[in-house]
Amino acid sequence: MRRQAAKENRLHYYNTIGTLKQILQIGVKNHKDKSGVRLDNPAFELKRTKIRQKDLQLPKQSQFRERVINFRKDSGGWGPRIGDLVEFLACRNLVAKLSSRIPSIDAS
Repeated sequence: MRRQAAKENRLHYYNTIGTLKQILQIGVKNHKDKSGVRLDNPAFELKRTKIRQKDLQLPKQSQFRERVINFRKDSGGWGPRIGDLVEFLACRNLVAKLSSRIPSIDAS
């Protein structure tokens, strides 16, 4: 299960464990009601696991240019549009960062 946790979304993993615990608890209860023998739910031993975040790094300007060129070449008919979108979003982000540094003028 822990290998599965590393691959899947943490929330999905925790929901899967919770569901498994409930299903096995029903079986444990039914077994006790029929035979009188008490069993422990083995799923209660499953614990949450910490999933490490990847350390994301932005590409350098030259790497970014190469990626945009590859988008335009290798993405079929949508390639030029994808490249334009990526450049637009990058420029929009830059404009937002720069505009936050410009002091606003009070016109009143």
